[in-house]
Amino acid sequence: MLWPLDDLQPNRSRQAAVVDRGTFTSLEEFPDTVISDLPCLEGTDFFVSGASEFKRGSFVAFSDGSFHFNQYETHEAVLVPVSGAGPTYIESGNTDVTSFNAHMTSGVITFTSLNNDNFLAIEDGHVVGSQMIRVHELEHFVGVDTDGDGAPDDVKVEFSRPVFRCP
Repeated sequence: MLWPLDDLQPNRSRQAAVVDRGTFTSLEEFPDTVISDLPCLEGTDFFVSGASEFKRGSFVAFSDGSFHFNQYETHEAVLVPVSGAGPTYIESGNTDVTSFNAHMTSGVITFTSLNNDNFLAIEDGHVVGSQMIRVHELEHFVGVDTDGDGAPDDVKVEFSRPVFRCP
């Protein structure tokens, strides 16, 4: 059985009109530096080169004050142990996603942030899987405006325990 389109989507005549929409991108390159806070290897000095952060995203604003914001952020860097001992780490393939939605007619506001980060370990020109570092973090907030004043009266917060897979 085919479902009528109207059953799958809200009534279009009652939806708020789009008043603004856009996209954005940015690239930031960082100077070479020394860090000692690499996840799982805190206290070990690494020379960081080729570090960059790329962001892209979009937003939509509606006539009823509702809006949607979405951003994808990626990082890249090469991390070489200052001591010369141990593998070189390459930060690559990570994604940090942020989404923020406010639905003013229903009074529901949501914020979600998801970070998946990977540091590949390279030694003698080969990937060393047992030395790879992985990070997974999730935050989620839901606020509900129960009295219509534009401020959340009830807030539900969910955090995943950050997961670090260390060598």
